Amino acid sequence: LCSMMIPISLKVTLDFSRAFYSKLIEWDENMHDPDTDRYTTSNNTAVSEDLGQIDVILTDKTGTLTRNVMAFQKCLIGNTLYDDKSFQRKVMSNDSQTIAFFRALSLCHTVVPQQTSAGGTIEY
Repeated sequence: LCSMMIPISLKVTLDFSRAFYSKLIEWDENMHDPDTDRYTTSNNTAVSEDLGQIDVILTDKTGTLTRNVMAFQKCLIGNTLYDDKSFQRKVMSNDSQTIAFFRALSLCHTVVPQQTSAGGTIEY
């Protein structure tokens, strides 16, 4: 952004918006840890640009980072998004898509639903 063609007012506006976005991330209540009563901190103003470049999310299966506390949030089976209670009912129904979901989850540790071109069915 050090070009002579970009006006200084645009540079200042971008810097203020970056600082504002980093403050919004710091003020986010979902990023609060109640055990330590700490919020997230952003060390630079380029956090929003960096978050936009994320391609892969690595998970911790050993519990070294998560203290072995894993809580079910949501899952997508077929075209339906399930939360905790609706997912329990789905598991009890012994549906073939649910069985395929758990098979893929247990074997691959990653479940990626893909829609087939023939018929538009979803495979895991």
